[in-house]
Parts: sequence; C-alpha cells; structure tokens
Amino acid sequence: MSECDIHLNNLGNFYPGSAVEGKVVCNFTSDTKVREITCRIKGKERTVIKNGKQTLVGRNTFFDQIQILIGEGTLPAGYHEFNFSFILPLHIPPCISKEPSWTESTKGRIYYTVKAVVNRPYNFDYTKKINIIVQPLQVDFNTIPQKLRMTPVEYKNEKTVCCCCCTSGPITLTMCLEKEAFVLGEVARVLVKIVNLSKTSVQELELTLKDRFDFYPRENAKIIRTKKEVLAIEKVPGVAPHGRRIYRINLLIPPNINITTLEYATLIKQRFVLKAKAVLPKCHRNFATSTSLTLGHVPLYDSRSFQQDRTYNVGVEIEDSELPLVSTNTCVLF
Repeated sequence: MSECDIHLNNLGNFYPGSAVEGKVVCNFTSDTKVREITCRIKGKERTVIKNGKQTLVGRNTFFDQIQILIGEGTLPAGYHEFNFSFILPLHIPPCISKEPSWTESTKGRIYYTVKAVVNRPYNFDYTKKINIIVQPLQVDFNTIPQKLRMTPVEYKNEKTVCCCCCTSGPITLTMCLEKEAFVLGEVARVLVKIVNLSKTSVQELELTLKDRFDFYPRENAKIIRTKKEVLAIEKVPGVAPHGRRIYRINLLIPPNINITTLEYATLIKQRFVLKAKAVLPKCHRNFATSTSLTLGHVPLYDSRSFQQDRTYNVGVEIEDSELPLVSTNTCVLF
C-alpha cells in the first residue's frame, strides 16, 4: 500500500528560534503522478467558552509556513525521501496543553502540527500529520528593555461607606511599588497605605499575586473567561475607624512560576496581577487596587536593583500613625 510519513531529526521537542528539520518519506507500490509534494507547519490556538446555552469555539492560526518539496511529475515505484527545514520565530508561544484530547475543563490550547501532503491529480491525496512540542524559553529582560516599567508607581482607590443610611468619610487605599518588573525569586517591595475616615473598620488587608489567563472566542471579543491561580498571598490586620496604617510588605516572587510568552497569540493572554484588597465587614463590599507585573528569568545586565532586592527578608512591617489635618497624595517608598 502506498503511503507517506514524516521523520523528524530529533524527538519532536523544539524551542522558539530553533529549526524544525526532517524528511517526508514516501513509499509507492507503483508509478505515481503528483502535482506536488508539500510540507506545512502551523501554530494554532483554540478556545472553548460556554456562554449560557451557547458554546463558543475560537480558532486562530498565528504561524503558517509551507514548503514545496517537489513539483509536478511522475515518481517511480519505491522509496523516496524529501528533506524539509523550518525556522520557528523567536517569540512564538510554547504549547499550553499537551493533552491530545479536548476536555470540557480545558479552556484554551496552543499546539503545533507538521503535515505532509502528496497531491495526486484526479485521486485521493496521501497525507500525514504529526504534533510537535514547543517548549518555553527563559524570559530575558535584556531582550525586552522597552517593555519594562522600572520607575516608581502609585495606584489608588477610594470608597465611601454608608452605614445606617448615613454617609461617613471615605476609605482610601494606596499601593506603591518601586518598579513593576521582577525576576523569579526576587523580593518585591510593596508599600500599602490605608486612610480610614469612615465609621467602619477595615478588617484585613490582603496582598495577592495571581497568575491570570484570559480566554477569548475571537480577537478583541467582549466575551471573556478567566482562570486564576494564587501564586503568593499576604494577609495582615486592617485599620480601625478614623485610623491610618502603613504596611511595608516584602513579597517573594515564587521561583517556580511558569511564564508563557503569548505575543503571537490573540485568543489566550497571560497576566501576573498584584492586588491590594481592603476587606470590609460582610454588609459592605470589599474594594481593591491592582496592577500587572512583568516577570522574567534573566535580569537587566546594567540594573543593580535586581541583586539588591534579593537580599531583603520576606515579611511585613506595620506602622500606625495619626490622621493628618490635611490629606496628602504622596506615597513615599520605604
């Protein structure tokens, strides 16, 4: 029986920027006319989103290359080999789901295929398709310096609490960071300030770092499904009514986080979200302020802050102070 197959030069594990090389092997039992023999590599993403009674399936091909290995002609019976070689782009995403089956719990998948086609005129084509695994590369900050936010930032949120139909003063939550780019294993120095001018106590301050994946049925769609995982969390006592408290928190960025480069993907996005949340009594709604962090593996060569921050001890310092007569919008870092 005539057939074709794909033989890779390695075991099928690749990295962004590497070469995918191999050969298409054909074995014909008789002389075979062909229009062409091609080899094609694709990178795809797929999402499944349940929206009420609807199930929305998103598909996108973000990488597609084809090579014509031989043109029109007649190949004699027997064994034939045709070499191919593709170069993977440097910033393509790695495979996210390596399971071959599609399960209901899987919201998104990124995968790569290599397909060989023996195109025969007026006859069925011989085809062969295989999956390859693209592994993630380490994120080197020296290759993306323009995307790093390395200056101090401040985020603020305010809530006015109503109690027994009476409006009291606001609660102000401010979060400050020296920068928003960290390497794994580094200590992030976070300053949080709560000014409580209300009659309601803030029961707790909760600082969390979460790994967030967003899934879309199509690019820029409003329908979105999110999967979150808590990577680090710090909970500390809150603030009494008419009080002010400053928290200096040294939060360790876990060293074993999976960072996925999704520059080419449009249906699946990953963010690392740092959120400071003020927990209020059950009769009131909690409120928070947050920002997205850039995480990587290799620090900037000319930045001393990465090495310095590794020396800080993980923990929390709490400072109580009286409310000032005039409120200030300045958040002084450490």
